Amino acid sequence: MKKKLVFVVINMTYFDSAEVIFTERHEEMNDFLTKFQLLKDEAGIGISRNQEHILKSNIVLMQYNILESTFLELYKCLYNYLKNCSLSVDALNKSFTYNMYSIIKRSHQKKHDRIQRQLSDNTSTLNFSNCAMQVCFDLDPEEQKFLVNGNLDGKKIKEFLTAFGIDIALLNELDLSQIQTLKDNRQLLAHGGSSFSEVGKQISWETLESNVNTLKQLFNKSKILLEGFCNNLDQEAIGLAS
Repeated sequence: MKKKLVFVVINMTYFDSAEVIFTERHEEMNDFLTKFQLLKDEAGIGISRNQEHILKSNIVLMQYNILESTFLELYKCLYNYLKNCSLSVDALNKSFTYNMYSIIKRSHQKKHDRIQRQLSDNTSTLNFSNCAMQVCFDLDPEEQKFLVNGNLDGKKIKEFLTAFGIDIALLNELDLSQIQTLKDNRQLLAHGGSSFSEVGKQISWETLESNVNTLKQLFNKSKILLEGFCNNLDQEAIGLAS
């Protein structure tokens, strides 16, 4: 029983780096939003309506930055865990297994070559499952960037999780329509589709406030799902080892 508890504690801290990034950036954005909401109506400050729109667009960028940076870190933490996972591919759920197959199929030839070398090496203790885990989840910094690739929204997050066989009922409780709008506005700003004043004119302060809470719930619930997923894999490993 004590050994089982140790595994749970380890996985509950596996995503701590993502938690740190989220907390720092979420507090930074929320403090900025709260301060300027108070200042914009204060007499003598001299913030024009156009400047207010530009300010709101900057907060949009801050909010999308939170979304992308923290989910990238969550995904990197998951991949770091999985590349060292000792479970056989046969022990994984079907969605996860197919996801691994798809990743291997899309991966660069040099990774295919690495599997071949490792399996051909008589001194290596790696089997196909170990090699497959490494090919799928041992990413270099350049490969990690493409885990989110500047195009993240609620739908993409759900697709990522379900590809591992994770039940996303917890996320379906959330209204993520504004996350889609957040991404779309970020795209307009980042790629010059609209000016900062044009985008900000279409966004209310109430929407920005709502995003503060939605981002927090989306991150927390996704982290809970990923922790549960890793804990379940640990329990599988314990069961196979006993």
